[in-house]
Amino acid sequence: MGRRGDWVKDLFFPKFCILCKQEGVWLCKNCKPGEMIAQHISSAELAGLNSVISLCEYGDNALSELIKILKYNCVEEVLEEIKEIIFSTPICYDWRDAVLVPVPLHVRRQRERGFNQAEKIAELFSDKYKVPVHHSLHRRVYTAQQVTLSGMQRRDNMQGAFLFKTGAVVPRKAVIVDDIFTTGSTMKECAAALRMAGVEQVAGLVLATGRSMEA
Repeated sequence: MGRRGDWVKDLFFPKFCILCKQEGVWLCKNCKPGEMIAQHISSAELAGLNSVISLCEYGDNALSELIKILKYNCVEEVLEEIKEIIFSTPICYDWRDAVLVPVPLHVRRQRERGFNQAEKIAELFSDKYKVPVHHSLHRRVYTAQQVTLSGMQRRDNMQGAFLFKTGAVVPRKAVIVDDIFTTGSTMKECAAALRMAGVEQVAGLVLATGRSMEA
C-alpha cells in the first residue's frame, strides 16, 4: 500500500492528538510530555518482586492515553509515541545478566487482540537497553479481563495462571514487563512462576501504576 495506503487510511480514519485533538498526529509537539523520572516501588506487598519500576502514574497524562489506545483500541501506531517517551526517560537499574519477560497473553486472547501489548513494550525497552526479550512464561488458562473485576476477584482470577516453559533457559535476573501495575496480581503470579523455576532476582517494569486498571 505504501504512501497511498497511508493517505487512504488517514482519509477515512484520521488521527487526532490524544490531548488537544489537533488533526494528523497521535501526540502533537505541544502536548509531548517533558522529561519524566522513573519511580521504583519497593514494598512488602510486592510478593516475589524485588521492586517495580514505573515511568508514570496512570491518570490524566499523555502516556496513559497512549496506553488506552494501544490496549483497548489495538492501535499499534501509537508505539512510536510510546517509544519516544521510553527513550527519553532514564531508568536507574543494573541490567547486567537481566532478561525482559513480557506478561504473556493466552493464545485465544492474543488472537482476539492481534498482538500482545506487553511484548511490544518489552521490545521497545530491549531496543533501548540492549537486553534480550525472554519468552519463558506461558499463560495456561484463559482468564476474565482484569479490568472488570474487584481486587479480590483479580487475585483469584490470576492464581496459577502462568507456567515457566519446559526446556526454557532459566535466567539469573528477570524483569517482568507489562503496561500497567495496580493491585499487582498478574505480575505477582508471573513472579511466582519465575521464582519456582529458579530465577534469583525478579523485578517489574511498567509504563504506569494506577488503581483504575490492572496490569
